[in-house]
Amino acid sequence: MMATFFGMLIVWAISLVVLILVIAQGVRVGMRWSRKDEIRERENAGRPYRPGESVFNYKPEQSGTFKPRNDFK
Repeated sequence: MMATFFGMLIVWAISLVVLILVIAQGVRVGMRWSRKDEIRERENAGRPYRPGESVFNYKPEQSGTFKPRNDFK
């Protein structure tokens, strides 16, 4: 009875590790695809992608009137 419990526990742990690895690989592939889509969209919009440039730059565009605060110490 106890051996069956430990056997099932080991099988459950191995399957959990495999599931995590499969999800991680899917995230990697998804990020690669979205990077390719972003490059394609930028080239179609007339803003070419330069190698080494981060395509996932979500910083807001700063206007010319923006002045950062200097009172932080």
